[in-house]
Amino acid sequence: MVDKLNLLSKYAKVFQRLIGNYEKIKLKSEDFSLLEKSLQKIKEFYEKIEFNDLKTLIGEWLKKEEEWLKNTILEKQERFGQQLKEELEKNNLSFSGLFPNIRIGIFTLEINFDLNTCQIFYGPKIEKLKTKIPLQASTIIKILKDYLTYLNQPFNPNEYFKKLLLAYERSLFFQKLNFGEKIFLTDLLSELIFLLQRKEFYLDPKKENFKEYSRINFSYDLYRLKTSLGNQLENYSFKLWIAPFDATLDKKKSIWIPNNEIGEGTYFSYISFEKI
Repeated sequence: MVDKLNLLSKYAKVFQRLIGNYEKIKLKSEDFSLLEKSLQKIKEFYEKIEFNDLKTLIGEWLKKEEEWLKNTILEKQERFGQQLKEELEKNNLSFSGLFPNIRIGIFTLEINFDLNTCQIFYGPKIEKLKTKIPLQASTIIKILKDYLTYLNQPFNPNEYFKKLLLAYERSLFFQKLNFGEKIFLTDLLSELIFLLQRKEFYLDPKKENFKEYSRINFSYDLYRLKTSLGNQLENYSFKLWIAPFDATLDKKKSIWIPNNEIGEGTYFSYISFEKI
């Protein structure tokens, strides 16, 4: 009898500690993954209980808390979804998809309700742009609008075409190739970055004079070039070569380029020019 009482006392102390920890997390944190882990620990000990009355008591408590957690997560998702929808409409932005992946124009929003954060990608999870963003609709929209501004910098299609052609010719020279042969888009990007620098950089090539030009800038500008000017200017035209599947997994061998503003696009590996 004494042994059973000691064992019952031991179980009671364990559950008192575990449930106490759970209640502290419940009060202070919105991280539902921590609550789920805490409940799982309690459930593991619950399954070892040899006393029916205690097992029934803990079982009823577990059932109630699991139901509460499930409903709370659903309510939070619905509330956030409504707030996000309102902010998007306010800023004339459209969206599609279902949680956890929402497509907002050319971007993808991946939401983690357990961690109460999200991350933003360019395209359908092509390039990761920002992580650990708090689940606040207004904050998310501001970040998205900043990226839209970043991508939509002043753009002259004719001038860009000429820089693209010059970058192609420079790449051919360094690779000892002939005009008309195809080169990797990533090789052309390396030359294009140099050609797009401001005068200050050529005079003094220090960090503060360097103009950033990222893969997503390149990707989006090629899209803007195709949709505004096409692939032909004066006596030259260019061709983008679709990437084979294995190349799409290698950033050195392919770049994703949008087909439209809703995030549909194609992977390309090479570019070539020809005289017409």
